[in-house]
Amino acid sequence: MIKGNRTTNIALILLLVIIWFFVIKKAFFQTKPDLNIEQSFVDNQVAQKAETLEKKTIALSDLKNPFLNAVKVSRKAVTTRSRTQSKPIKPKKTLSWPNLSYYGYVGENEGKNLQALIKLDSKLVRMKIGDQFQNIKLKKLYADSIVISLGNDHRTVKRGE
Repeated sequence: MIKGNRTTNIALILLLVIIWFFVIKKAFFQTKPDLNIEQSFVDNQVAQKAETLEKKTIALSDLKNPFLNAVKVSRKAVTTRSRTQSKPIKPKKTLSWPNLSYYGYVGENEGKNLQALIKLDSKLVRMKIGDQFQNIKLKKLYADSIVISLGNDHRTVKRGE
C-alpha cells in the first residue's frame, strides 16, 4: 500500500471489494435459464444446417501431375510370374592363420615408435602399426591387445594368448 495517502488507500480497497463482489456473484449465483436459451439457439442452427446439406458427387477426370509432367492413367493390375535362376553359392575361402601370440609393446607410451612383440610360428617379430609380415598387417596396437588382418579378415589377439 501507498504510505501517507490514506484516501487513495481507502478508494483502492473499496474498488477491490466491488470487483470481488461481482466475481463471486458471477461464479456462484449465475442464473440457469441463460444456458437453456443458448442451447436452444445452438440446436436451431444445427437443425438448419442439417436441412441445407446435400450430397454432391463430382466425377474426376484424368489430371496431369504437375511434378512429373505425366498423365495419370488407371491401369489393371498385371501379375507376372518369373522364374529366377538360383546362383551357385561361392564357398568362402578360409584363410589359414599362423600361430599368434602377443607379448606386449616396446617404446614410448604414446609415441610413434611403438613396436608390438608378436610371435608368429615360433618367430619373434617386432611390428609397428601398418607394418606387414607374411601377409599379416598390424592395424591397431593397445597395451593389452592388437588388431591384425590377413587379407580382409581381422582378428583381435589379447596379450598372453
